[in-house]
Amino acid sequence: MSHYYAAITSSARKNKATARGHKSTGISGWAGSYEGVIAYDIYHCDGTDYVCVEQRTHPSDGFETVDVLYNGPLGVFKARSLREAS
Repeated sequence: MSHYYAAITSSARKNKATARGHKSTGISGWAGSYEGVIAYDIYHCDGTDYVCVEQRTHPSDGFETVDVLYNGPLGVFKARSLREAS
């Protein structure tokens, strides 16, 4: 059974795109425009789920990390963490 799930909930697609990941593989994704990208990696380590949220350049510009917005336990991630980081 999968441990992680992801979905594109709103887009021009007719069908919702979904993905699954396991503790051993984690799950990653990104969304953005040519102005920038927000990328995430969710992974499992030592019995805890973690998330790393980054601002990156567009893939055509190298997909380089601009800033790490949050990197820590998924269970304590709050939107205010992003405001505090800026």
